[in-house]
Amino acid sequence: MKDSEGLDPEIGKIYSEKDSIYYSKVDNDNEEKVINFLEAEWDCKFHRFPKLHHIDFFTSRDDRLQSYVEIKCKHHNIHTYEYAWISVHQWESLVRHETMFGVPGIFVIAFSDNNICWIKASSIDRNSNVFLTYKNTKRNLKRNCREYGDRWKFTPALEVPILAMNHIDASNDGGLDLRDSTNGRKPATIN
Repeated sequence: MKDSEGLDPEIGKIYSEKDSIYYSKVDNDNEEKVINFLEAEWDCKFHRFPKLHHIDFFTSRDDRLQSYVEIKCKHHNIHTYEYAWISVHQWESLVRHETMFGVPGIFVIAFSDNNICWIKASSIDRNSNVFLTYKNTKRNLKRNCREYGDRWKFTPALEVPILAMNHIDASNDGGLDLRDSTNGRKPATIN
């Protein structure tokens, strides 16, 4: 069934739930800290894409496009895991933009111990381990899977070795002080 504008109301419900559930104020604050640091480090200005876009930001300098950037803020230190993960959709979008516009598509991860790692998306080995990861890790994962089927359960992702990424030490001037948006809760699981 479609509404008067020809749109499926269920899709609008999913998007509005996603906007409010999967992105908290703490997540936004953490991203802002990373953006402020990287703007000074890379001498550029970050611009946010609209919600639900595959890429988080693009950067500019002197009113010229410099890069496309996907940022992940992690609540663990850099040594906790050997790999980071990027969804295939985000990776593909970064590589496509990099190819189309001739500027780098950059995948950035900020860790709770004031380390930032980054890599050009085109440098990520697309033949690396592609696996399925939970698409939704917040409280309504179980309900989404029940109501919308398995398409909401998993998404393909690429493993990115942390050691293959460029490293920036962000501990100067008090560091990033990233906060945990989960408040100690464990991610939801499907039973």
